[in-house]
Amino acid sequence: MNRNYKLIILTILVGFLVTGDGFGKPPTWFKNLRPKVLPEFALNEDPEAIMLRNDRTSEISSGGTFTTTISQAILIRKQEGFESAVGRIPYNNDTDKILSFKAWTLSAEGKVHEFKKDEFADTISFMSKNIVTTSRTRSINASRNVRAGSIFAYEAVVENKDIFSQDVWFFQGPFPTLNSSTSYEFPEGWNIKPVFFNMEAIDPIETRLKRSTRLTWTLSSIPGLKLQPYSPAPSELTQWMAIDIIPPEGSHRRYYRSWQEISANLTPEYDALTLISPEMQEKVEALTSSSTTKLETIRTLSELAQKVTYISVALDVGKGGGYRPRPSDEVYSTNYGDCKDKTNYLQSLLKIKGIEMYPLLVYSGKNKIFDNWPSPSQFNHCIAAIKVEDDFSSPAVIDHETLGRLLVFDPTSTFTPFGDIPHTLQGSKGVVLAGDKGGLVSIPELPLETSLVKRQIEINMLPDGRAFGLLKETTTGQSGRNERRAAFTKDSDYLQIIKDWVNSYHPGAIISEPQTNDDMENGNFHLEFEFGIPSFSKNMRNVLLIFKPLLVNRISSHPFGEDERTLDVDLYPYNLDEKILINLPEGFEISELPEDVSVETDFASFHLNFEHSEKTIQVNRTIQLQPLRIPLDRYGELTDYFEKRIKADQSTVVLERP
Repeated sequence: MNRNYKLIILTILVGFLVTGDGFGKPPTWFKNLRPKVLPEFALNEDPEAIMLRNDRTSEISSGGTFTTTISQAILIRKQEGFESAVGRIPYNNDTDKILSFKAWTLSAEGKVHEFKKDEFADTISFMSKNIVTTSRTRSINASRNVRAGSIFAYEAVVENKDIFSQDVWFFQGPFPTLNSSTSYEFPEGWNIKPVFFNMEAIDPIETRLKRSTRLTWTLSSIPGLKLQPYSPAPSELTQWMAIDIIPPEGSHRRYYRSWQEISANLTPEYDALTLISPEMQEKVEALTSSSTTKLETIRTLSELAQKVTYISVALDVGKGGGYRPRPSDEVYSTNYGDCKDKTNYLQSLLKIKGIEMYPLLVYSGKNKIFDNWPSPSQFNHCIAAIKVEDDFSSPAVIDHETLGRLLVFDPTSTFTPFGDIPHTLQGSKGVVLAGDKGGLVSIPELPLETSLVKRQIEINMLPDGRAFGLLKETTTGQSGRNERRAAFTKDSDYLQIIKDWVNSYHPGAIISEPQTNDDMENGNFHLEFEFGIPSFSKNMRNVLLIFKPLLVNRISSHPFGEDERTLDVDLYPYNLDEKILINLPEGFEISELPEDVSVETDFASFHLNFEHSEKTIQVNRTIQLQPLRIPLDRYGELTDYFEKRIKADQSTVVLERP
């Protein structure tokens, strides 16, 4: 599903891009690279490194070949910045060619080290046994060649002949940058249209050449972008520009003017590959013979597509292969495929029963889709939008003005039940591929109550401080999906995961083999295990027992870091309903019991209360976190909520002998 420059986006935000193939002498710009005085704006950040140069120049031929020169240089200031002298560039070996590479380090004493060809690595871009792709990455690791005061620099030239006609440039990265620029030189008949994000528009410097025009955008004195825990996606924060490279009529390059145009262009490619074999027809009829409703048929066939083994085959990526599924009859016969293969396969299965379905391009992960830049490169995943009856009620349905009611289903997410949507997709946007009727749609954010952790614990205390008991838990929605992944993913040790969970609160705890019951049809996952804890309570001279009544999921600090907050906070949804029955040890009675706590805000709630009898304590706790963005000016309210919750979570009960 990925265009290869999606990896460039991630690379730049983690550490600036370095590329190459070959070696040579430093260019002219390298000679006076080290500034005599570093600017105050950069030094005030006390950064690990400073980007001295960040430049890209692309020359476009009349035939549509792009020749791009990238040059960058980074000054390493601290040992923590050594790892920033590692770089990589993704490319497609079907359409791209790295023409040259030159890379050096310049020591604080002025000594130049030149990297040689055999110091570079060339690997497939996605290091996974489930990936077959023509996308590759050329990389170099210079972290062992630099010291504080070193400069790492490179210059690379890459030729590109793919079919795409959109690009991106990130002016801002993790370190302060002195200068960042990008330019395009293009012949008559071509045009460049920039779109700026998280910054004011920059007027380009226009240079008229004999047979072409060059446009250059430059930004100087750029502060480093410091991400914080639970901050918005980098694409919402960093200063960057998208570039539409508008080709003349007849060019092999693709340029999209609207989301509808993307749908109209890609839909025929999917439709042409919804091939149905006699074996598929027979399989579908056999599986759905007992179905009594259309919804039951949809569920049966959706779960069949979900069972296809995930293996990504992304060949001819530079020619659009990353967006083109394999023929659906081939997916059936081989029983493997990636997201677009499984989606197109499901479309064929439903087609046999006369049910309409549309591929839906989405982004899986934390990222914002920008409405004002129609581009398929904003997406990395493909799921299904299935047409359902008007009277079908589900929070996972899109109400489309022309296509009707569309149920969102991800056949790649094998642990997400039918009728649910993976959390990484909820609240985002996607492009439904339905010809001229398709375009950009909003994906539902499911109500918090659809994802629940319902936990019951019984604890039996002993007079010497030990305790044993039973934990039962039912998770629904995306909470259930998380448990299924832990329990059923190949090579996952679910027992060890549970041991680590309980032992993080009670070192030395012993856990029985977990008993599970996966009710996937209703979206419920059941877990049950016994436990023994050697020091549940602290025994004070055999007179007092002091313990924390909350067995697990106690927090002692908020998750947003200790540094001064400078960014908004994106909360992840959480919904807990917990009941704990504590059977008191023989010969002890309650001396001190915590006060009940109730905290209610528009973004979160927390309730903790205690009931007791002569021999038992009943603890009831509920927690809800809404999937909302908390603006920086309300950060104090957020930390206040967590401080109250921390205090309540850490509260203690005291028992004493009468």
